Amino acid sequence: MKRSLGLCILLLFTSSCFTVRQARLPNSFYVIGKDKQPSLFDPSQDYSIIYVLVPAAAESAAEDTDAPQTLSRFTQNNTLTVPASFFSADYPKAPTTPLFVYFDWKDSSPGINQLKKPADELANGLNYLQSLGSKCIVVAQGRGGLVFNMASNQLKKPIEVVVQLGTPVISPTENTTYFDPQAKKIGTLYTFYSEQPFTFSKPTLHPKYQNTYDNLTDLNSYSVLLLINNKQPSQEDLYSELVGKNILTLCYEIKKNYQINRDLFASLSSLKKDTNLMIGIRTLSESSDPLVQKEKAYSDAQKKLFTSTWKRDPELFLASGPRLRSQYRFRKG
Repeated sequence: MKRSLGLCILLLFTSSCFTVRQARLPNSFYVIGKDKQPSLFDPSQDYSIIYVLVPAAAESAAEDTDAPQTLSRFTQNNTLTVPASFFSADYPKAPTTPLFVYFDWKDSSPGINQLKKPADELANGLNYLQSLGSKCIVVAQGRGGLVFNMASNQLKKPIEVVVQLGTPVISPTENTTYFDPQAKKIGTLYTFYSEQPFTFSKPTLHPKYQNTYDNLTDLNSYSVLLLINNKQPSQEDLYSELVGKNILTLCYEIKKNYQINRDLFASLSSLKKDTNLMIGIRTLSESSDPLVQKEKAYSDAQKKLFTSTWKRDPELFLASGPRLRSQYRFRKG
């Protein structure tokens, strides 16, 4: 009798654990295998680093059969590596290939009313992945960044690195699409944007903090105007294979060479390799601080190389006036 009772308790416990484990990861998370076909994430495998891509989803992967292959190309068919010392001085000790996980959602409205459901699913999935003991990198494209911002309020642990590519500024009254820096749900935020066709000034930051952006101790952030082959890219080009191939290395170089909360520009180039992964400061106040002087010297050298290579001063990009737009929707087709 006691043996039977013990067996029943064990079965109930095992069944309960399995149910909870599975319930925490929505089916909207998938991986892309060597056959280029999407499949559900297998939680039984052990991964030290997980790269989560949140696309600017005009259509869901279930409806657009080309979407998984397009996203896989962004991650170089799942072959990208996380640079050594990406998270800290001693981790990872060597370049490491993460597990690539893709979040499937459909952007069915130009507003924000339809974002809550995918945000809830994303939060549940990220909480689950972090419960496995993995370090997570979230790369969000376009309005996928808004989904992450909404999801961040539900995170149980901070995401160590978040990259946002062309995430739009929504009306300041729509506070649900911003994250609260004081909640400390993001370790370091890298925001990359283009001023074509519109300027996204201080993207994704909650309006109440914008006036003190550069001095905000609760947020480790870099705001980066991205140039591609000597041009300001369209929003769609921010999701290109060239960006996907270089984005983690670019983040690493930014953190290595500049202090937090800097307003930067960066250059990627497939045409002139000398200006690939080039990073400079857009604005910097005068200071006698040795660290600031070191940053300025590095930035000035980068700008000089850019000018001599392209025969164009990057300051021409940096002086353009703002053309603000309250909403941006990823263009289909």
